[in-house]
Amino acid sequence: MALDVEKVSPQYEYDIAFSFLDRDENLASNLNDLLRDRVKTFLYTERQMELAGTEGDETFARVFRESARMVVVLFRPEWGKTKWTRVEETAIRSRAFELGFQFLKFIPLADPPGVPVWLPPTQIWVGLEKWGVDGAAAILEERLRELGAHPHQETVEEHAARTAREIGFQERQERYLWDVGAREAVQQFELLEQEIKRLAGTIKQSSGISLSAWKERYFHDTIYVTGLEKVLSIFWHSTSSIDIS
Repeated sequence: MALDVEKVSPQYEYDIAFSFLDRDENLASNLNDLLRDRVKTFLYTERQMELAGTEGDETFARVFRESARMVVVLFRPEWGKTKWTRVEETAIRSRAFELGFQFLKFIPLADPPGVPVWLPPTQIWVGLEKWGVDGAAAILEERLRELGAHPHQETVEEHAARTAREIGFQERQERYLWDVGAREAVQQFELLEQEIKRLAGTIKQSSGISLSAWKERYFHDTIYVTGLEKVLSIFWHSTSSIDIS
């Protein structure tokens, strides 16, 4: 029979702790930011100074085993197979098997969504695709209330600060995605040029038809293909500041 978590340990250092893979850090930070003005949260990237000089494995284990009122796992199949998520999973399972699963929420991120085989079928988990980040944060806050937490009422000043952080986060994310997307487009354009040159050479060798492909010195965003008294130009333009030369 599962024990009542609140009766066993009514005092918690954190209201909620997030466990996630590195690739999901932005999502974890977004959820954390929606909650941290009302409840005390644990997000590794924001608690590094507190953890400095401690035994990492044991510190992480303690947070997820006993120090957090609720644990939220951003789940992908790789979760539990990396160094830190393996430590966190061990602590979470130990706590769950001893005290029950009331403290635990899973947010599946893979497609199709899934959860670990050891999680009881009756355990409710949050569907991010259905509820969105804001909805997920609201569900988590309500679950915290059920577990005995008392979220702080957000002030006007705190709401303004959170809004400013959200705008800054979105701007940084857009700049990052734009930069990565533009560089990927540049790489693909270069690969296209290489493939066209390869095909031109193959055609010339197999049929004798002379085709040439090149980019002019000052027009690096256009590939020219000439042959049979025809000219084909392939033009690509980036509105980013990436220099494709």
